Formats: sequence, C-alpha cells, structure tokens
Amino acid sequence: MLESAETKALEELHQGNHWVNKGEKERAIACYRRAIKFDPKLMKAYQQLASLMTYQAIPHQRNLAKVPSPSSETPMPKPITSPTQTPSAEVMEVYLQEAKMLSLEGNLTAAIEICQECLRLDPQTAAAYKVYGNILQSKGQSSTAVECYVKALTIQPDDSEVWLNLGGIFNQQQRWQQAITYYQKAIALQPDLTAAYRNLARVHKRLGNSELMIHYWSKSLELDPTLGTAAEHCQLARIFEQQDKIDLAIACYRRGIVRDPKYVPASLALAAILTERQQWQPATQCYRWLIEQVPEHWQPYYGLAEVYLQQQKLSDAVALYRRSLQLNPQCTEVFSKLAQIYYQLEEWNHTVKYCQQAISLKPDDWEILNYLGTALLNLKQYPAAISAYHQCLTINPECLTAYHKIAKALSHTENWSEVVAVYRKIISREPTVAAHYSELGEAALKQQQWQTAMRAFKKAIALEKDNSWSFHHLGIALNELGEYRDAIVAFKQAISLNSTFAWSYFHLGDALAQLSQSDYALAAYRHFLSLEPNAYGYERLADILVAKATPPNLHTKSLLSEALQCYRQAFKIDPKYLNPVYKAIELQPNNPELYFLLARAYSQQAKWAIAVSFYQIGFKINHHYPEEYFELSMILEQQNQISSAIDCLQRAIDLEPQKAKYTQNLERVSSNRQKS
Repeated sequence: MLESAETKALEELHQGNHWVNKGEKERAIACYRRAIKFDPKLMKAYQQLASLMTYQAIPHQRNLAKVPSPSSETPMPKPITSPTQTPSAEVMEVYLQEAKMLSLEGNLTAAIEICQECLRLDPQTAAAYKVYGNILQSKGQSSTAVECYVKALTIQPDDSEVWLNLGGIFNQQQRWQQAITYYQKAIALQPDLTAAYRNLARVHKRLGNSELMIHYWSKSLELDPTLGTAAEHCQLARIFEQQDKIDLAIACYRRGIVRDPKYVPASLALAAILTERQQWQPATQCYRWLIEQVPEHWQPYYGLAEVYLQQQKLSDAVALYRRSLQLNPQCTEVFSKLAQIYYQLEEWNHTVKYCQQAISLKPDDWEILNYLGTALLNLKQYPAAISAYHQCLTINPECLTAYHKIAKALSHTENWSEVVAVYRKIISREPTVAAHYSELGEAALKQQQWQTAMRAFKKAIALEKDNSWSFHHLGIALNELGEYRDAIVAFKQAISLNSTFAWSYFHLGDALAQLSQSDYALAAYRHFLSLEPNAYGYERLADILVAKATPPNLHTKSLLSEALQCYRQAFKIDPKYLNPVYKAIELQPNNPELYFLLARAYSQQAKWAIAVSFYQIGFKINHHYPEEYFELSMILEQQNQISSAIDCLQRAIDLEPQKAKYTQNLERVSSNRQKS
C-alpha cells in the first residue's frame, strides 16, 4: 500500500531528529526540508529547521509557550539597529511560514511573536511586515496593519498582495475610492490576481456601478472559475446575452458546464446560442452530451429536435419531440412543433390531431388555431375550419393569413356575404394591396352586388394597372349594370394584357351584341371559340347569326344554316345543355331529328315520360326512323309497356328488316311476355 504524504512527512521528521542527536546537522536539515515538502502544515518540522538554521544567528532559544499576551493594540516592533548576524533568507522564510501556520491554527499570539522576532533580526524584511500586517488585520487592528503594509511597500513596492490587503482594509472601512485605487494598483502589478478583480466587483456593486461590477466579476471568474457556482456563471452569461455580447456569454456558459456538467441550464443555454447561430454540429454535440449526462430531462431532446427541424431533418425531429413529450406530457410547445411539422408535410389528419392537443393545453394559441383551420380546410371540413379561424381571429384580430383562409372556407360554403365582409376587414388592414380589392370584387360578383364589384375592381386597377384579371371582371360587372360601352373598354384592355384568355372575348361579344354591333360581336365569339370550343360560345354565335337573318335578306339562308350548325355543335359539346336544341327547333320546327336529340337527352336524365313525348313528336313529323323506334322500344319495355314496345320494334323491322338486333329484341320481348 502506498504511504500517504503525511506519513512520509512524519518519517522524515523522526529521521531528522535522529540526525540531530547524532550531531549530523546538515543531514537533519535535509530531512526537515523533505518533511515540509511532504506536509506543508507540519509545524514541528518548521520549528526544528528554524532552530538548526539559526543556531549561530540567534544565541537564545525561543520558548513560544512562555510568550506574554500582547495588549489589545499590538505595537510595532522596535527594530534592532545592528544585529550581530543577519539570518539567511531561507531561515526567515521558515520562520514566516511557521507564523502563517500558527495564524491559521488561531494561535495569533505566537504568530505575532515570531514576526516581531524576525523584524528585530532583520528590519528590512518586507515579507515579515506583510505577514505581521495580515495577522493584525485578521485581529481587526486595521490602523497598525496599515502601518505594517506601508513599511512592507517601502521596502518592496511591487508586492501586489500588500496592495490587495490595503484595498481590503479600506473596503471594510467603506472608503471606496481608496479601496479601488489599491485594488487597481495590485492588478497593475499582477494582472492575474483574481482576488483583486473579485473585490473590485463587490465594491462597484456597492456603488451601483453595474457595468464595472460585471466587468470585474467576469474577469475574476475567467481567472478562477471555481470562485462561482455553475448558476453564477450562467447568471453572468445571461447578462452578456442581454448586452448582445454573445461570445462572452458563450465563454461563461462553458465555464458553468465545467463547474457542474449536470447543471442543465448552462448546456441548454449554450446549445440554444449555437442553434441561433446555425452552428448545427456543435449545437448537436452539446445537446447529445447533455442527453448522456441527464437522460431524464426533456429539454435536451426538445432542443435537439429544434436543430433537426431547422435542418429539415423532419423524421429525426419528430422522434425527438415525441421523446420529450414522453418525459413531459404537459409541454404545449411539443404538440405545437409536431403540428407545424405535419403541417409542413401536408399530413392534415396528423396536423389536426396535434393542433387539438396543443389547444387543449393552451386554448389561446392563435397560431395553432390558424394551423388547425388550414388543416381542416384541406380536409374539406369547412364549417370546422371556419370555427377554428374565428377563434384565431378573436385572439389575434390582425392575423391576415386567417382572414384569407376563412374567406376561402366561406367561399366553399357559398356564404358570399360573409366573404365580402371578410375582404372588407382585410382591406382595412392592407388598403394598398390590389389583390384584396380583386378578391372582394369576385365575392361581390358571386352575390350579384354589381356596384360593389365595379368599385372594387376599379380600385384594384388603380393600384395595379397591368392586371388583366381585374379588367376582365370589371367588364363583367359593367355588363350586368348595363354600362356596355365601358364594359367594351374594360374587355379590350383585358385582351391587350392577355390575348389568350378566351372568356374576355366571350363577354366582349355579349357587350357588343347588346349595342347591336353584330359584326364585331360575331368576330369576338369566333375568336373565343378558336381558343376554347364551348357550348355557350356556339349558342351565342348562333343567336347573333339568327338576329342578322331577321328581317329576311340575301344572306338569311346561309346565316340560318350556320346558326343551326352552331346550335347542334353546342349540344354536341355539352349534351346536358338543351337550350341550343330548343333554339334549333325554333329554326326548324319540322325537323324530327332535333326532337330525337331532346328525347335522347331526357332519356339520359331518366326523364322517361318527357323522352317518350319527344320521340312521339318526331315520329309524327316523319316516322321513317327505325333506330329511333328501337330506342323508344327500350324505354317502353323498361316502363313495362310491353305492347307498345313490341309495336315500336315491329315498326323498326318494317323499316329495316335486315337489322338483326330489331328481330332479336322482338323475339326476346315477345317470349318474355308469353312467360309472364
């Protein structure tokens, strides 16, 4: 087993005593020196060493046990003017070390006696005055201590510890400026004198000089981190953060971590700064290290998740957020962060889930309510989305995103009056954004508020003159208000800005037609159809052609023929839109094929009675249509009018006997009737 330092020191002490008894003083001195090296507190070794080394210099032996008690204010020693022999520096150091040890043990009387004896032997020993002053200061004898320190500085003016001690005396006496002067002198002589910085910090704190207090406090902790706890290092770091001295704050947090690796706030704060600086790798390392130190704390998992979120490592972030949630189920922020991630991933069901959990813990979180509304909007749960947005806006009436989204949700419910009201609120907050007026105008068009729409689009155009969409919708509103000339101007401007948008030509044609500018209207409709073949376009074109054919003129026949083709083309494009067929019948009331078109259309809509009536009208005009008889038979059979169905099939066979399907269906229907 290895011997302790104290054991070795005692062995050397005994060996030294042995050599003294043998008269081997040099060997004894060496042993006592080694004993002191092993145990600097071994008082007997100091005494024996001093006794040997001063054997010739000091003719009498000191008996410390018989030193008389000093008076309440110990006087300065009277120096010997001409000592017979000055002891060596090593001897004096040994004596003074003994005095220090006695002082620490509380034996101040013996310590003072040693200092006085040293000064009688050598009045120019600055160290003796310093030690003597220290002892007197500890006894509260400040004035005598100051005298000792002054004498020490007279002999050795560059002793920083003496200046420090003088500062301490004036600090106790609340003589602040003198204390500051002496502390600064000590620092000038020894820039790494930690105690001077610490004491200056305390003085400036008493004086209310916060900046200087922080400066000196920081310097003292920098020189000796053990002066402060981890919490105190963090406290200083937070002050530097508030002053935007981030590098100093980082240094303080690092020292706090060294003082106590498990002090969570220090590592969390340091990692947060690194994250804010986008120093991802050191931030990650800091959080991971903290997780190893305190795996039961939720904050490191949350912080590391934040780092991954910033780096768009979303799956890693989700895993860490969930872990932090396991450790702290009441952490609203985790639910919020998970909601935001799933919102970003457009996973709307998960977004709704975590938004609702976050809101249950923090009902006034308007941002999460906004996310919830958007998720519900994308899930087409419009009433629920509207409710979420309303709650969001109740908490934060300035959330423009929520206004826009609630307008969108309301438009899906076709609640146009509320949409208009929402856009008015948006405009009151952002009155110079053209798009807001355009959206207000579109909602007003849906509600047929033509004047409101017109004013909104005019305002949008005033703010954004090259927006074809605003001109187009302005034209629509003007058309509805009967202001056709202004509408024509608006549509032409829209076309000049966007010549490929077909519907501007369509509505331009409407305005021109209202002013009886038929040729221009025809040109507009034809251009529309060249861009977008559309049933309404062909119908409008046909209407103009019919109007041009009245009254009858040289071109009437060709105009009506083209009109009829246009009506039929309109029906071909959109078989559910029957208006063109009725208009075609007005042109050719004796054309059975037009009635058959209507019959088929109503048959597709399962409007059987109407379909049958149009087949019958067509047959009255011309019954030579075997396929149409077959179609009618199918309807009649479905309506259980078997005899009438058989009659239609027989007529089809009479008209086209070679058609096998007619014969086969007749046999099938007849057979079924016999079976029934």
